[in-house]
Amino acid sequence: MKRTNIYLAEEETRLLKHIAVEEGCSFTALVRQALQEFLKRYQQKTKRASPADEWTRRLEKLLTRVRRRTRAFSPEEIEADITAAAKESRRRKSHAAHPRRHERLGVSTP
Repeated sequence: MKRTNIYLAEEETRLLKHIAVEEGCSFTALVRQALQEFLKRYQQKTKRASPADEWTRRLEKLLTRVRRRTRAFSPEEIEADITAAAKESRRRKSHAAHPRRHERLGVSTP
């Protein structure tokens, strides 16, 4: 949950506090509930997926494409390529962060 501040008219604040007491919940819980209901109605009205649903859909689509392209490779070959790429990336970052140390050691920079 992320903390945020909103500005309400005094009458809105008074009414929301009154409703919270009647409902037996806190002011903030009431505001969160109202926002959740608004967002749910908005998504239904606009037929928009929630950000989490959209993210999941896009991830599944990406994974399907990756699986289709990697069928010809064994899991061991893929793991070896990933390991080699990670080592190369770490080596390049190290060279970029400490070029003089690598020069003293006689290591060429990419």
